[in-house]
Amino acid sequence: MKYNLRLTYSAMPIMIAYSAAMAILPVVLSSLISEFSLNGGEKGLMSSFISLGAFTALAGSTYLQGRVRKPLVITLSCITGSIILLVMGISRNFTLILPCFFLLGFFMSGLLDAFINSYVVDLNPGNSGPHVSVLHAWYGAGGLIAPVIFQQTAMRGGRQAVFLLAAAFLFLLMLPFTITGMKAGREPAPAAKMDSKLNLKAIGEFFSGKRNLLLLACMFFYSATQNTHVLWIILYMITLHNNPGYGAIALSGFWVCCTLCRFFAPRLPGRPILKFTLGMFPSAVFLAIGLISGSPFVMIAASCLFGLLGGHSIPTLINECARHYQGATTFPSSIMLLSVHTAGMVMPVFMGVMAGHFSLQNAIIILPVMALVASFFGLMYLLRA
Repeated sequence: MKYNLRLTYSAMPIMIAYSAAMAILPVVLSSLISEFSLNGGEKGLMSSFISLGAFTALAGSTYLQGRVRKPLVITLSCITGSIILLVMGISRNFTLILPCFFLLGFFMSGLLDAFINSYVVDLNPGNSGPHVSVLHAWYGAGGLIAPVIFQQTAMRGGRQAVFLLAAAFLFLLMLPFTITGMKAGREPAPAAKMDSKLNLKAIGEFFSGKRNLLLLACMFFYSATQNTHVLWIILYMITLHNNPGYGAIALSGFWVCCTLCRFFAPRLPGRPILKFTLGMFPSAVFLAIGLISGSPFVMIAASCLFGLLGGHSIPTLINECARHYQGATTFPSSIMLLSVHTAGMVMPVFMGVMAGHFSLQNAIIILPVMALVASFFGLMYLLRA
């Protein structure tokens, strides 16, 4: 069990680097739009390609359940992700950069995210909830640090320097887990057993469960809210107030509060889904107030409150689903993350089109609507599951 904890703790820094890699796009989005003269739905293509890559990986990774060792997949995904970021940093051709976003989503948001979440569940049977939440708290820490550092890096070295910095960051923070994992097999007991192999019966049983479908709906609408907020908040502040600094502060504030939420929410009394439901309703209210007010400071406060109240949602929903499938956690974790990335594919292009027709200020009002719908499905889960 001590070795399991060492593996769990050594996996945490990877989430910081993974989060930083995912935080690049909001920071360099306006630069890419200007550099390549992107219009309308084209502005959302890069984020959608990340989610499309993740969706493709997650759909395929279900076949890998029980057939590969998770530490190997995690390590190879990090190495490949570093190489992709390096290529994006030295490339000045959008026709090469766009498929690189797909590959980044495939290896990072797809394989890495699914396998590291399910591996932490495997390593901590019977007590996985707090560990998964802490894992995602480290993701939040990366989201806190990265926008500020990358914003300064972009101002001094351009978007290319941002990609190169993220590549180095990912490779270095992968090393503790890789070195710890190299000792696997020399311990008295295996750190975590391999999942059982997936079959059609297990897939059918998963999708026939009402609780699973409601959890997927909760995940989709929460992810749609978070994705839209994280991707567009900097551009929204630039458009409305001509100040990218407000956006960086709002984004970092969201991740600060998201991180705090992920540390403390599992320790509060009450059912996890009850905390999700009660968190999303006031989040919708605060986001609506922030957008309607037109004040950058009210919007920054709303972003922070959204993180503080709803930041635990993704790890909570993943663990709520996966903990019922001990010995076969890869599939439910992957399906929950598929819901995340389905929202990530749809929302950026939708927002780009809506912003082109009605302006970003009007289109982004969908944020509180989606948060409210997420809260509704959480209530349905509590009442019916």
